Amino acid sequence: MSENILFLDTECYPNYFLIMFKDNKGNTYSFDLKRGGNLDVKRIKYLLANNLTVGFNSKLYDMPMIEAALRGYNNASLKNISDSIINQGAYGTLCKYDLWMNNEYDHIDIINVAIGKASLKMYGARINTPFLQDLPYDPSITLTYEQMRVVREYCANDIG
Repeated sequence: MSENILFLDTECYPNYFLIMFKDNKGNTYSFDLKRGGNLDVKRIKYLLANNLTVGFNSKLYDMPMIEAALRGYNNASLKNISDSIINQGAYGTLCKYDLWMNNEYDHIDIINVAIGKASLKMYGARINTPFLQDLPYDPSITLTYEQMRVVREYCANDIG
């Protein structure tokens, strides 16, 4: 097991996909895919392979979405996969796209560690998180560059 811990989260919109990591020292690493752009696949794979990653509901959402992005899926395809996971369930979608979590990564999904069944925001409220925020924009809209910046700030807050 790696000594370095990276907390992770992803956000997905029709024209924007974001992967964000935050280490236990507070450093943030963000990677975004905008229409026609590319992700730094080599750097993302390095971070995943050389750190323990931790997420919330990440085994059935974030990690498969990251895997799809690393395979080169474009924004429209990523949005279709995201919508399918959310609306039709993770298991069927992950089977359809063969997006099961890569076992070479050391990853912990804390959704089953927390007591009771609640959302990340509810758990944050229970531990008196200083700032709680819902997703700032409907996930079906096409974001402007300013809205992408706001989503990046939102994601950084969620990881915190």
